[in-house]
Parts: sequence; structure tokens; C-alpha cells
Amino acid sequence: MRARRFALALALGPLLLLPLGLGGARLARGKPAAKPAEPAESFVDIATVKDKLEILTDGKSHYVALIPFDDGGWAHVYYGDGKAFHALRVIGSGSVGRESFDLTYWEPRVKARYQAGLEFKGGKYEVLCDTRKTELHALPRAEADALIANATFHKPLWRFRACARARDDNRTNYNVDPQREPEG
Repeated sequence: MRARRFALALALGPLLLLPLGLGGARLARGKPAAKPAEPAESFVDIATVKDKLEILTDGKSHYVALIPFDDGGWAHVYYGDGKAFHALRVIGSGSVGRESFDLTYWEPRVKARYQAGLEFKGGKYEVLCDTRKTELHALPRAEADALIANATFHKPLWRFRACARARDDNRTNYNVDPQREPEG
């Protein structure tokens, strides 16, 4: 057991020496780190595509904004509550002409990547979340335009990725969580 702890400390040692501003976050015992303020660069300007965005809803204040059959590689797919939308990281997609398409997006709460998806088939939209499928309906254009005008659009919600976690002899927790973007 002691050898395992020593090996872990040896492996994580260099990572734990990161200054707090470069991805390392120190958590005091029993006190979570304060949530950082929303940086200005997290907002996305959708002025050039807002007329193309289609708003889908399940009728329960869950919305998806996207450009159907987007030739830009699904760069504009957002999820939100109607007031704030966050970009989804599309990790896979396929389509059959202009008849149907499906998207798989990164979602940390599902067990397998294929369990987070959106599809358009037979004139209907469906979202898959874990094992549950929910039909989505497109909002009328006037209603969609009003919703888009009052909403804010952001980069992806999860800006950091967990890399390592350790605890020292004083029971102080250390998290190493570098930013996801830009890559590398």
C-alpha cells in the first residue's frame, strides 16, 4: 500500500507543482473552490448565422439551436434553457443527403459516447440521452427569432478537463485541470 502511494506521488509530483494560475487548483479541506466569473471570451457571436439557426424544444424549457444539414461541419450546435446556450462538442455525424442526419456529441454524464445524440429522420427530431429518447419540435420562425434575440450564446460549458487529483499528508486536495481549448 505504501509503495503504491509513493508511486502515485512520484508520478503526480511534477503536476502538483503547477502554479494555481496555470491549471492547478488547491482546495481547502471542506471548502470547494470558488466558481470563476464568466470570462468575456466565452461568448460566441452568432450574427452571421442567426437567421439559419433552427430552435428545437421538448416543451419543457430544454432547447437545441442548430443549423440543419450544416455544411460547416456542425460548428453551430447549441443546447440551453432559452436564455443561455452553450456549444456542444460534436464528435461524430452522418447524413443521407438532405433526408436525415445524426450527431453524436460529447457528454460526460453518459456511460458510452453513442448515448448522447441527436437525429433527424422521417421529418422528426429526436435526442438520445443515455437510454431515453425524446422527440423535439421546431419552434415557429417568429418565436425562434424572438428567443434567439434575447439569448446569449457561449462556447462549450466544460472548459476544463480533469487530469489528475491528489492529496498530501495534511489532507489538502490538489486538482490539475487544464483548459480543453485550444488543443495542445
